[in-house]
Amino acid sequence: MTTHSETAVVRTSKDGDLLVVMIDHPPVNAISVDVRRGLMAAMDEAEADATVKGVLLLGAGRAFIAGADIREFGRPPMHPILPEVCNRIEACTKPVVAAIHGPALGGGLEAAMLRTTVWPCPTPSWGCLKFNWVCCQALAARNVPHR
Repeated sequence: MTTHSETAVVRTSKDGDLLVVMIDHPPVNAISVDVRRGLMAAMDEAEADATVKGVLLLGAGRAFIAGADIREFGRPPMHPILPEVCNRIEACTKPVVAAIHGPALGGGLEAAMLRTTVWPCPTPSWGCLKFNWVCCQALAARNVPHR
């Protein structure tokens, strides 16, 4: 595996023709402005590299992305905002797989459901206050591979 780029909280590396995007923002990989910027840069990197055939999103530690960064609550929004990141990931011309382990909450669940495929690892948990469970089930049925 070859390391390509790194921000403080998002790292990318190549594993063959796969761009591996690791979100590492302890303790729960909250989707802070730095994570959002790192995800945007990772999508740009994937699109710019003709040898990349797909993207794998991973969370380091015990969570995929466990929601918003509470340190940003009550402050003016910082760009990119989550909908911009979600739109960028969804627009990626390469297949994107979100490998979910531990919590995928709020914005983390939103980002995961926009993927080409969501691959739940042995210990996933899901949650989002923004839309009801029926909507969540419909999205999961569309994106989660059945075993």
